[in-house]
Amino acid sequence: MKYSVTVNGKNYELPARNEEMDKLIVRMESIADLVRYGEISRKDSLREQYDFVSMCVPESMPDFADIDVSDLEVARMEIVNAYNEPVIKAKIETVMEAVQANNPAVKELVALSAICRAKNR
Repeated sequence: MKYSVTVNGKNYELPARNEEMDKLIVRMESIADLVRYGEISRKDSLREQYDFVSMCVPESMPDFADIDVSDLEVARMEIVNAYNEPVIKAKIETVMEAVQANNPAVKELVALSAICRAKNR
């Protein structure tokens, strides 16, 4: 599967989500909790986020000392979201298919919604 993300207005192809990358993604998803519960310092969390983002989109990041913390955290979240998006979409589609299969009224609403979207394009 291919993953891409836009950071600082530039589009990047992300590395494959292999086992090592998956561990990093899970860590990045929980980094705020690790700080909140005192497992790592805020400074260490920023360094980990910087290393993660730099690995994924190397040319887009300024030096660690110069980076805006909000920009760093937004970039980290966008990268994590790019990796998680295909799975989330598949889960939503599966749930929607099950709901539609079990409820004719929902089928009609989904069909009507598709018609309205098509007319608005």
